[in-house]
Amino acid sequence: MKLYLIRHGQPEIDLYTGFPGPKLGLVGKQQAKHICSILQSKSINRLFASDYIRVIETLEPLLIAAPTMQHHSATELRERE
Repeated sequence: MKLYLIRHGQPEIDLYTGFPGPKLGLVGKQQAKHICSILQSKSINRLFASDYIRVIETLEPLLIAAPTMQHHSATELRERE
C-alpha cells in the first residue's frame, strides 16, 4: 500500500482564518490540474480530504477524471487554527 499526501492548491488570498476558507486562485487551479495529471497514473483506491473549499477545488479535476473513486471528507483533517 502507498500513501500520497497532497496539499491543496494556492488559495486566492494569502491571509485567512476559519472554515470554509478561500477558494483557489488561478495558480491554485493550474496546480490542481497538474496534480491530477500526475495522480491519474497511480492506482488510487480511496481519497481522504478535509472539507475546506480550496481542498475540494483541488480534488475536483481528479474526481471528474475518476468518478468512481471513493472520496471521504473528514472534519478531522481540517487545519488547526
